[in-house]
Amino acid sequence: SPAGPDPSLAIAYPYDQTVFPRGLLGPELQWNGGGAADVYRLHVVSETFEYESYFNAVPPSRYAFPTAPVDVWTKLTTSVSGSVQMNLQRWDGSQAYQPKSHLWRVAAANLAGTIYYTALSTTGNILRLSPGASAPESFLQTNGRCVACHTVSSNGQRLVTGFDGGRSPWGVFDTATGQQAARAIAIDLLGTLHAAVGDLNKVKRVVKLMSLVNSTGDFTEQHLVTNGASELIGEVFGPEKGAHARSAFGVAQIPLGACVEIELIAEIAD
Repeated sequence: SPAGPDPSLAIAYPYDQTVFPRGLLGPELQWNGGGAADVYRLHVVSETFEYESYFNAVPPSRYAFPTAPVDVWTKLTTSVSGSVQMNLQRWDGSQAYQPKSHLWRVAAANLAGTIYYTALSTTGNILRLSPGASAPESFLQTNGRCVACHTVSSNGQRLVTGFDGGRSPWGVFDTATGQQAARAIAIDLLGTLHAAVGDLNKVKRVVKLMSLVNSTGDFTEQHLVTNGASELIGEVFGPEKGAHARSAFGVAQIPLGACVEIELIAEIAD
């Protein structure tokens, strides 16, 4: 029988009382306090599911649920709705300790939103992972600031998050934020145009804007983001000179992690 409480083992992730939606890849179990030669017993059990595994884990200790010959995590989440108990037990070569236990819950539905998280081990930027995707994509360049950790968006179109670990300030990244960015880019474009021709009065008309919006595959409001630039052009040049053709595209990534890139074509008087 187990000797007593484990004095060293501490489960780091997933957290106790975590709720897991269906349709996601399995989490990587992480813990501290074990030795390279220790043997572990993982026991995951609910009313309708049971899984048991014995293994070694060299520190930093990690365990990924097997995907072959059976995808264990998928089988768990599709057969369970409600509580799941996870027990991790350690044998150090001379004695077995009592298991450390966490209680998880499996939701009865797939995740409908998008997960945003910080790539702490690499760039520190914000990545986003859409439900069912096998790999994340870049979302936001943080430039060294701490922006959130794990954040869920209800529809993949808005992320509300805190900066630098505090309650304030907070930021919102969505269509309205993109419009503000597009407007700021249009101001920069007019500055570049002014530097090139010497006087904006020489502009006979703005011919076209082409806008590239850094966005997920399910985001469909690139045209609304680009309105931020188009509206400024109309304010500066008026309804005749400022009326222009326009293209707006969604792209998976823009250099340096920018959220919007805009190209302007203008006709200049001789």
